[in-house]
Amino acid sequence: SLSHSSPSGVQVFALALSSSSPQSNNPSKQVQEANQSAPTSIVYRPSRVAVTDVTISYPETLMGKLFSSVPKRKYAVDHITTSFGSSGDGLDEEPVIKSGDNTRMPTVLVGRSASGKSTLLRLITGEETPTSGTVTIEGSAKPIIIDRKPPLDDSKSVLGGILAAAPKGNDLLLQRQGNELMEEIAMDFATTLGLASDQLQSKPSSLSPSGQFLFGLACGCMCSVIPSLSATVDAQEAHGNTESSLSGPILLLDELFDFEHPDVAAKCCPGIDSLIENMGAVVIIATHKPHHWESLAMRRAVALSKGRILSEEVVERGKSTTMLYK
Repeated sequence: SLSHSSPSGVQVFALALSSSSPQSNNPSKQVQEANQSAPTSIVYRPSRVAVTDVTISYPETLMGKLFSSVPKRKYAVDHITTSFGSSGDGLDEEPVIKSGDNTRMPTVLVGRSASGKSTLLRLITGEETPTSGTVTIEGSAKPIIIDRKPPLDDSKSVLGGILAAAPKGNDLLLQRQGNELMEEIAMDFATTLGLASDQLQSKPSSLSPSGQFLFGLACGCMCSVIPSLSATVDAQEAHGNTESSLSGPILLLDELFDFEHPDVAAKCCPGIDSLIENMGAVVIIATHKPHHWESLAMRRAVALSKGRILSEEVVERGKSTTMLYK
């Protein structure tokens, strides 16, 4: 089962969002107009994912053993209990984001093929249903799996591409608030990840390999948080609040950089660190190449084997994990 609840986090990152105003075809002009008008504050609150005694079991059959394209095992996930996005494991703990607080860090899942890494990611998105146990998403963000570079459509700028990645169905919201709201959020994800302002107006194909991946991560952030944006604005208007909140994005990176040069991943690590520290994001990485992620400030490495967690450790920047897995 998949359950949802909203934590009572603390303000950590505010965006200036304007009230409705005439739209412009110039993104830079829109942002300038948004910043000059009366602002509405949106703050990001940390998201959290809790996995409680989750098992996925498949019936073993002779045909499955003979003709399966992947190693078949009875338990794809075997009684896993863990959490992502906070320093503690208790669901009733209040998540807190503090500047420079490294207790919130990305999780790197390591293990051989069929160890349960990708299955665990699909459990979190709801693509897989557990045989037993529960997956709880705290907050309103939608978990998004990213496993490849984004399409590079040069008919739009980088900023335009990030905006276009937002799920459809926000037409009424745009009519009430104007396009500036979405643009501010898109720019915020892009700049937090490390894309420069001049890059936002360039073509996606002109970005460096690492820039293209950062562009994809920003698109994933939009897909994760925008579905909850309408409800946030509705609640604000109903109660006359001047402050609304969005849950931090939940990004699940499935072997995203495994076939890239390690330097490409290394150049993306500061942006991922910033996304977690400043916006309460949850980032879970499944990989066969954990050394690609040694440039993260801190990372929680979790070793999986046959659907079970063998061990875990916190690893500092520049250091390799000492864990063994089989």
